This record gives sequence, C-alpha cells and structure tokens, in this order.
Amino acid sequence: LKVPFIAYSKNKINPGINTTIMASMIDFYPTLLDLCGVETKADPKVIGKSFAKQLLLNKSTKNNEVQFFMGRLKASKGKQTGFRGVRTGQYKLAYDNTEKGLVPYFFDIQKDPFELNNIYNEKNAVIKTLCKQLKNYLKSNNDPFADLL
Repeated sequence: LKVPFIAYSKNKINPGINTTIMASMIDFYPTLLDLCGVETKADPKVIGKSFAKQLLLNKSTKNNEVQFFMGRLKASKGKQTGFRGVRTGQYKLAYDNTEKGLVPYFFDIQKDPFELNNIYNEKNAVIKTLCKQLKNYLKSNNDPFADLL
C-alpha cells in the first residue's frame, strides 16, 4: 500500500516527495514526537520507529531496510489468524492463514508494483532469508503465528 503522509514545518522540512520511506501507521507517533523533539527510544510502549531524519534531510531510506506487517486478525478464532509478512525495497513475502491452510505470497515489487504475479516458487534463497527474518521477528514479539512458518 502507498498511503500518503504529508509533513510541513517551515524552514525545517524541505519540500519534496519521497517514495522510498517504508513506514506504517505505528511509525507516525514516534516520528511526530521526534519532530517535536520528544525522546521516545527509552519507552518500551513505543513500538514504531521514527523516520523524522528522512523527512528533515529529504533523503531516501536504506535499501536493506526491512518492514514487517500483519492484518485481518479474528479475535474469536485465535491469535494465529490473518496474515503476516515482511517487505524490503524489492521484495514482499506474506503468509495468509486461511481455512484451507497457510497460503504463501512472494512478489518482486520493483518489477511487479501491483503484486499481480505471485512468484513464491521462483526465488528460494530470498524467500528463505525473508522467512527467517519474519519468523525471528514474530518470535521476538511472542506472536504465535511464528509456529506456522
């Protein structure tokens, strides 16, 4: 998804468009606090990360940055519902826990930005690396979805 985020601060944030920042809604809170000069690194309740530096410098993020995502949880059916995934600047790997079982999705989002062609079986080395990163992230957050991978 590409959701716009508009920030303005006279003489602080240079005008421009940056489409390389990989951020989620959870990143807005620490970003806004950081832009206001409020320290959040010591607060364990703030789970997002600030991208204030990229806004202030109007610079791209690193290509090796990784973003994790999740969605469509059903509280009545347990914590292993919905989907979990990981995204880099080039790839997106996701697993959807459906009634038929775990369905994998893998996209080269540079070549296929609309995610029309699931190429899950074509790039095994990349998939293994991203799956390991996703599983480690889920385990570090005590997400039982990790047991499905």
